[in-house]
Amino acid sequence: MPAEKLYPYSKFVGLDAIADRRQMGERFLEICEHAFVDLRGQINKLPGHKIKSGITAGANIAYCEHYGKDVVLYGQKSTGGGSSIVLIQHPVGTSVDTTWGWGSAIDWCQYLGKEYVFVDTGVPYSWDGSTWALESTIFPVAIRGSCAANVLARLAVSGYGPDYTEIAVSKAGAADFTVGTGAGDGARFDIRDDLTGKDRVRGLGTFEGNKLAIFCGNETLLYVADPDINNWALLRDFRVPIGTIGKRTIKRVGNDLFFASRFGVHSLRRSVNGITLEAITFSRVVQDLYFQCIQRMPPFAQWEPRAVWDPNKGHYHLFMPQIGPPGVDNIYWARFTFTIEPAGRQPHLSWGFTPSAGWADGTYFDGDMSIAVPTVGLCDDDMRYETDTARMRTRTAVLYQGSPQREKTYKRLMVRASGDAKFRIRAYNQDLDVLDDDLLANYPDDDGSLLTPERPLDLPFEHRAYGVQIEFVSEDKGDLRIMDFAIVAE
Repeated sequence: MPAEKLYPYSKFVGLDAIADRRQMGERFLEICEHAFVDLRGQINKLPGHKIKSGITAGANIAYCEHYGKDVVLYGQKSTGGGSSIVLIQHPVGTSVDTTWGWGSAIDWCQYLGKEYVFVDTGVPYSWDGSTWALESTIFPVAIRGSCAANVLARLAVSGYGPDYTEIAVSKAGAADFTVGTGAGDGARFDIRDDLTGKDRVRGLGTFEGNKLAIFCGNETLLYVADPDINNWALLRDFRVPIGTIGKRTIKRVGNDLFFASRFGVHSLRRSVNGITLEAITFSRVVQDLYFQCIQRMPPFAQWEPRAVWDPNKGHYHLFMPQIGPPGVDNIYWARFTFTIEPAGRQPHLSWGFTPSAGWADGTYFDGDMSIAVPTVGLCDDDMRYETDTARMRTRTAVLYQGSPQREKTYKRLMVRASGDAKFRIRAYNQDLDVLDDDLLANYPDDDGSLLTPERPLDLPFEHRAYGVQIEFVSEDKGDLRIMDFAIVAE
């Protein structure tokens, strides 16, 4: 009689969107929706969301940015048949109709206590803490660009015509773009002749505090800033042959500068030797899914991708607009979640992907994460008080327990999980035929629901197959962690 053997599975890595499910490593996941793998290799459910007080349920909100700890500025679609962006302050609700077309790619930049909002060729608006203002004097027609950054107490603006290769830099400590030769004066820099092709500036970012990163469509350049505007200089020994697909994907992550291109998610950073700079790519393991999302994106300048960095959880969420239902405005939002946590010399890196996440934008400040959900409104991501939750679904690779050519007799499945969200466990064979739709069916609560246990589960699992895939599904509120599991087979 064949002996029974215990096969443990733990320390998961995350999503693998390249390898076939039958051939990927057993620590990878074929599906990782609304979930992430943490530093310990445990599978965690991402939080749902709770609409903020004072927000009308169902308001079409697709833009947001923090203005300090307790104030969020957001963009909502105009009502009454209009189709423009209305900028609104929360919690008071002070608003202004920009007349900018709904879906325009806007940018936010805080400078000298004001939050400036930019759009291509439009007059920027500002929020000073109490009122919205149209800044037509500060930004004359010649420099009404689509992107901006704050570097060394100066405001840099770009993305304006006629060539879209010029950067306007303000005076030091002043929202004044008057050009001069003094150390604190403003200036104009044109990188047209420094580019390898006919390109345009699509985004700006601040790197290491004293460098202006200039993101074009095909490449990225760095300007070294200085308190004296005459000493600003292009860093000619560093050029990244990759541009960006969205200015709002450019985020400071520790000392690095993350951004998304047509090829993946990358980081500008100081190399290990501390002397040279380098650009690295993180998204090779999900590149097939990533390319599919790129192909489904709307045309340039409409619904650009956005991102938010959540340092509390170590998540870089990338929101990618996709053409077609489900959703509003014939657009739905896919979300890549990249988890990066320090772990000795090599950080823990993990990916998740939710095809229709619903989240269109996000903003983080001092422990508060706010998200724009077009079908719901402006929300908090909140595990404890959530009113809406996305469906968590994770599925392992095909687990063979030895030779893939040998059929096994399965006996039991043991799972260690914690949290208060209810969940289900499904099992499939190597051909993705369902073996068991709900292994927890015999473990009901008093009210018939499935409560996440705080102890290991030992479940009957009597099936024959060459290999199995285990899937965890939760549509409940609250948190959930799958620590590990084991299979007993002959």
